[in-house]
Amino acid sequence: MTQITHPTQEQPVSETADDATPRPLNLLQVSTFFKPSWEAGGIARVCYEVAKRLAVHHDVTTYTTDGCQRRLDVPTDRPVEDEGMTIHYFRNLSTRLASHNASLPYTLPFRARRDVENYDVIHVHTLRTALAVAVCHYARKHDVPYVIEAHGTLVPKYSKLRSKRLFDRLFGRRILAGAEKVIALNRTEAQHYESYGVEPDRIEIVPNGLDLSEYSVPPATDTGFRERHGIPLDHRVVLYVGRLHDSKGLDLLVEAFERVRATRPDTTLVIVGPDDGAEASLRRAVAGAGLDEAVVFAGYVPWEEKLAALATADVFVTPRFTGFPMTFLEAGAAGLPVVTTFVEEELDWLHEQVGLVTAYDEAAFADAVGRLLDDEPMRTAYGEAGRRLVDDRFTWDAVVARLDALYRDCLLDS
Repeated sequence: MTQITHPTQEQPVSETADDATPRPLNLLQVSTFFKPSWEAGGIARVCYEVAKRLAVHHDVTTYTTDGCQRRLDVPTDRPVEDEGMTIHYFRNLSTRLASHNASLPYTLPFRARRDVENYDVIHVHTLRTALAVAVCHYARKHDVPYVIEAHGTLVPKYSKLRSKRLFDRLFGRRILAGAEKVIALNRTEAQHYESYGVEPDRIEIVPNGLDLSEYSVPPATDTGFRERHGIPLDHRVVLYVGRLHDSKGLDLLVEAFERVRATRPDTTLVIVGPDDGAEASLRRAVAGAGLDEAVVFAGYVPWEEKLAALATADVFVTPRFTGFPMTFLEAGAAGLPVVTTFVEEELDWLHEQVGLVTAYDEAAFADAVGRLLDDEPMRTAYGEAGRRLVDDRFTWDAVVARLDALYRDCLLDS
C-alpha cells in the first residue's frame, strides 16, 4: 500500500517535481456505496467514476461499505487494490439497516482515527451517515481539509424527517461548518447549502458527468429487450430508470400513464430499477388502474440490459428528482427526450432543450409525454440535443479537472 504523507510547511502545496507539473495529491474519497454496489443508485457510480479518473494522476483511497441490499463478495476491513485505487470495504453491521440508509461500518472509525491525518484532501460523498461523522471528526481534529457533497440529499424530505433533523442538530451542521468547500449539483442545491449557514464563497457547483464511449446503445432494430419482456413490436415505449422509492413520484407516473394509455393504447410503460420500498404499492396502483398488461416491471438489470432498455424506449420519464440525476445524462447519451417536473429542483439545460419540464400534475405530465410520443421530429431533435449537451458540458474529464482544481484550492486556503 502506498505510504501517505501529509503536506507540511517544508513541502508546500505548490511544490512540483519539474516546476511545471503539480505534484500528485493523496486523496481520500468517502462514499457509503461504491463499485460494484450499483443497485444502491447513482452516487455509487459517481464516486467510482470520479475516483478511477483521479487515480490516473493522484494516489486515491476510497472508504466505503460492503453493500446495500446484499453483501458484496469483496474482502472487508482491509485494503484492496483495483484500477489504480486503494479501496477499503468496511463491513456493515446489518445489510437491512444499510438498505434503509443506515449503514454502520463498525470498524471504519478505527481506520479513520489511524489514517485520516495522512491525506491531503478528503472528499466526502455523503452527509447523514456514520462514515461522514467519523471521517469528518478526525479530519477536523488533524486539520485535514475536507469537501462535502450531499448529492441532492441536503434538505430533509419524504421520509424519516425527525431523525434527519436530529442528526443535523447533533452532527450535520457541524460537519458542514467544518468543510473547506461544499459541492452543489445545481443552483437550487447551492441555495439549500446557504440556508444551512454555508457561506457562498465555500460553495462550488460541480455537475455529474458521463462517458459517452460507455453508452454504445444497441440499434433500435434490436428487438431482444421487447422479446424478453413481452412488449409488442409495434408499441411505443415510455421508460423510467431508477430506484422504486416514494420520493421518486411514481404514483404520479402511473396516474399520468393511465391518461396517456387511454388515447394511445399502443404504448407500454417500462419501469427499470431495484425496489426501495415502493414496489408493492406501485404494483397495486398499476393493477387498480387496469394497466397490468401495459406496464413492465423489469427490476434491477445489468448494464447491457439497461442499454437495451434505453435503445428500445421512445421517451424517458422521471416524475420527480433531486440534485443531478445520472439518468438524465444516460437518456441524453442514448438520444432520448426527457420528461420531468419542477418541484423543488431546477436544471437550466432541460426544458425545451433536451425535453419538457411540467408542473407536478398528472394531466400536465401526461400531456408532455403524449406530445413527444406523437411528434417524432420533436423527439429526434431533443434526443440529438441531449447527446450534444453531454459531449459538450458533462464529460467526466471536465468534471474531474474541476475537482482537481478545487482540491488544490482547499490546500491553499487551509
